[in-house]
Amino acid sequence: MMASFGWEVPFYENRRVGKIRPSAEPNVINAIREHNRLDLDLYDFAKKLFEENLRRNAGVISEGVATRNSRREPGYFKKFWHSTEGAFRFLLSKAISAL
Repeated sequence: MMASFGWEVPFYENRRVGKIRPSAEPNVINAIREHNRLDLDLYDFAKKLFEENLRRNAGVISEGVATRNSRREPGYFKKFWHSTEGAFRFLLSKAISAL
């Protein structure tokens, strides 16, 4: 996506990954799938387009991954700043929603 849209992503660290997921009964899952059938069809279509784009741009993507992997990880203070900034935006959006 970076190559397609010309985005510049200096560093990315995923901080919101749930390790524990509740289980759901098969009939509930089937009802959700049926209710969201058109969304799932759209997702499958977009996934095919995305995979075709990956194949078509494999060279550019490999270069981008190599460049990203060669970058130094930001230091403690920069990570702290990004984390604080993200938390501030989250809290601000909650405060605004409450108004």
